[in-house]
Amino acid sequence: MAVEFKTVEAIGSLVALLRVAEDSAVHCWEQDEAFHPGIFPGLILLARFAAERAGEEFKQAVVAAEVSRWNKNLQGERDELQQKILEVAAERDELRAQVAELTKKAGEFPGEM
Repeated sequence: MAVEFKTVEAIGSLVALLRVAEDSAVHCWEQDEAFHPGIFPGLILLARFAAERAGEEFKQAVVAAEVSRWNKNLQGERDELQQKILEVAAERDELRAQVAELTKKAGEFPGEM
């Protein structure tokens, strides 16, 4: 099952942003500087968006895999049924030929008295 690379890239970007924010927060704490509080709500919104996007793409990938598997199973069943139909048709033709042969031979025998 493949999840689109966009999601993987978005999650990677989010992780990178979180690392930058963490480094910035640590730096500000170590230097006793003020850290802009607006960064965290933005990161939270970005994280929510990335999680929702990843979730949607994951669901789509699961559905696509299920549909693909269903189609393969259906095609396999269809091929199986077609093979059985061909076998039954060949058997029918063989039986018809045998009936014709037996009917022909029956006409060759003299009738009973």
